[in-house]
Amino acid sequence: MSSIMGSFEDSVRGLLGENEQWAEGTSTDDQLRALFDLLAQTNPSGDRTKITFDALREGFQRMSLVKSKEEITRMFELSDKDHSGAIEWSEFKTFFRHLVTDIQPCDDDMGIDKLIRSRKEGIQPSRCREWPNGMRPLIGYNVTYFAGVPSRVRTLCCSPNRPLLAVAEQESSDIFVYDTSKRKLVRIMMGHRESVVSISMSPDKKFAASTARDSTLILWDMTVGCTSRELAHPGIITCCAFSPDGKFIVTGCQDNVCRKYLVSRGKLLRVSDRLPHMSKGVIVSIAYQSVGGNTLAITRSHEPFVRILSAISFIQMHALRGHTTTVWDCMYSTDGNRLMSHCDKFIKIWDPMHRDCLDTYDVDILAQGPSHIWTSCSYVSKNFEHLLAAVTSESTMYFINLTDHSIVLTIGIKYPVYCISSMVETDSLGCGDDCGNLFTVDVW
Repeated sequence: MSSIMGSFEDSVRGLLGENEQWAEGTSTDDQLRALFDLLAQTNPSGDRTKITFDALREGFQRMSLVKSKEEITRMFELSDKDHSGAIEWSEFKTFFRHLVTDIQPCDDDMGIDKLIRSRKEGIQPSRCREWPNGMRPLIGYNVTYFAGVPSRVRTLCCSPNRPLLAVAEQESSDIFVYDTSKRKLVRIMMGHRESVVSISMSPDKKFAASTARDSTLILWDMTVGCTSRELAHPGIITCCAFSPDGKFIVTGCQDNVCRKYLVSRGKLLRVSDRLPHMSKGVIVSIAYQSVGGNTLAITRSHEPFVRILSAISFIQMHALRGHTTTVWDCMYSTDGNRLMSHCDKFIKIWDPMHRDCLDTYDVDILAQGPSHIWTSCSYVSKNFEHLLAAVTSESTMYFINLTDHSIVLTIGIKYPVYCISSMVETDSLGCGDDCGNLFTVDVW
């Protein structure tokens, strides 16, 4: 084994420029293939098409190319897409890109030669440069799992400006609040009589809101974690959204009516007319315009479009058409000028006031699989306004650069994720999967 690791050490030195003659005489892919074949010989099962974790860890630690066992474990797990405990040739190349760049590129668009050259020349994004608002380059990330809930995460919401994550599991009437900075449960909010459907947290840090199958909207005082108001509705409340100043909240109900309340007193201010529709369905998502709060974006089940309403009069202004199936979610950008919406097949970016579709992201093209669907997506944060995080049914999270339409990062996830929420001010995403696991993705 020691002789194998000695050869491995020389090979890696060649790849990183310490053995220039070998690096110039052989293509980088050939060098990597030679390393792969060398390490595969140590596989205890005799399978020469895969490399075990132990062989990789020992080799790279001897080269001091990773800081800790945890770091190499993380890179190995992200590369091991089939979770077999060993990586094949294509996965080995992904692992090596992790090593060179410290982030995971999506595919082979950036060749290994280019990555090696950037390492030799010291090409790295500057951490000190002042970037235009929302355009900071992504140079690193970290995924942190922590103890979750017993069953599938049904809904979750991050505080936009604090490290708090509110979670409800399927069929549960309780809401679990976690401090993501300490990765611990800090509060359980109990008040609903039936399962929670949606959660929202106010931008002013004062309140949280939850809706449930018991036809009740509960406003929670987040300073003490107790019920502030209970507001009854004539049917199941399917979604809710705070205004950008936190003074108002709008609910979507099973009766296809929107209601606007004054948060501080729980006073009903306005009730919309029943939304016109050609088919049965209920309101499934509401988004309040992030700046100004002048418009609402609303989607209904069985409708392949987004309705844009006045937030003051509740009169429908127009509809954004282009989806092929139910639009499950919509979200305004932090400046309020763009709207993201997604159905199973498409993610669309809109100029909502001019009714223009600016970009469309087809899951069949980006995820390269006809059986995939988009399960959830979100703008990343205020500093990374140009990045969109989107998750597929095949348990992969893509970070899409909206300026040049490239995928700058992919993250393999253990189980399907249907809930994702942005901590807008803290460059972090909160996520929950089908098995009740909770995790955050921090970017910088």
